[in-house]
Amino acid sequence: MKKILITLATLVFATSVQAAENLAWKIVPAQSKIEFKVAQDNSIISGSFKKFGGTINFDKAQLSKSKVAIDIDISSIAVSLAEANGTVQSPEWFSAKAFPKATFVADKFSAVGKNFRAEGNLTIKGKSVPTTLEFAFDEYSSTKAHATGKTTIKRSAFGVGNSDVKKANNVKDEVEISFVVSAEK
Repeated sequence: MKKILITLATLVFATSVQAAENLAWKIVPAQSKIEFKVAQDNSIISGSFKKFGGTINFDKAQLSKSKVAIDIDISSIAVSLAEANGTVQSPEWFSAKAFPKATFVADKFSAVGKNFRAEGNLTIKGKSVPTTLEFAFDEYSSTKAHATGKTTIKRSAFGVGNSDVKKANNVKDEVEISFVVSAEK
């Protein structure tokens, strides 16, 4: 009887490990990007984070078992307005030295028509805020995936820049974040 229980436990564990491995994707950095846009006065400032990574465990058929954890290197930020590149690293904005990374962790996924929704927490400057991402797949096979998506956040919720728009050099509060993630198994 003990042998049967050990065999069953081993089989359940092996099946669980295999199922988790089937959900695991590896990000292809050269084909992936995280970008943002924010209005300042009557102009749009765009930027991106050049370094990010993390774990993606996702399966369209097993949304309840899916989970994503993405780390973003704050020092890799590049802004279209050259003189802002140093400013965004400062303590008032991203405080890159004190908070070198931002993270997005989601474990609740749902289908919305042909698209998907990920619900989780975005953490910037040590402040976690519930955040929902909408995304779609341009490609999804057993070995390759290519997803695009977006969300909108309020920078003031994370203490990024002054919450008073005038004191924040007229940088608006709403920031649109878009991403492209290519991944392989």
